[in-house]
Amino acid sequence: FQKASLLPKMTLGIAQIDSSLDSLGMHDKLCISGIQTQSLVERICVRAQLPSKYGGFQSRVLLIDGANTSDLYLGVEFAQQYGLDVKKTLEGIISSRTFTVYQIANLIIYELQNAIRHYEVKTLVISNLLYFFTNDEFLSSKEMRYILKRVIKSLEKITDCLLVITTSYPTQYDQMLYEICTKTIKIEIGRAHV
Repeated sequence: FQKASLLPKMTLGIAQIDSSLDSLGMHDKLCISGIQTQSLVERICVRAQLPSKYGGFQSRVLLIDGANTSDLYLGVEFAQQYGLDVKKTLEGIISSRTFTVYQIANLIIYELQNAIRHYEVKTLVISNLLYFFTNDEFLSSKEMRYILKRVIKSLEKITDCLLVITTSYPTQYDQMLYEICTKTIKIEIGRAHV
């Protein structure tokens, strides 16, 4: 057994959010919804690589880009702000882009656990998870709900790795994500609710 105080914790480096979150552990599941979520995604991908004394896990990050919205330049800016080697920081982000509901579902349901072990990541970020589920005009709501339930069941099984899921705009399926998350951040114009 380890004392909880000795387990690595991550912070976002934003005082208003960090004071409410009480730091993030590797058993947490964080859902971030609302505007400007992608800037938090890029920040998390960089901060996770910091040593624990600076609020990181000193580990690579696995990023599943659910709507092709990754912003490499923003990641570079954060790395420079923290005084990190940009090339090494970018190499520490293992990125996978998906372009359909079926690709993201297959990745999460069948490949994710092995990828986490293979790359030895302590942070998994899935940006815009619900994008294809809510923007595929050929997917019936019955099939979509079935696939999403399987995806969420797979995400529930993730342990020993901080899981961060983002959604850009409210959907009828947000509550399904909130139920598996230990912490949530809802970003609205001018404020964030933790």
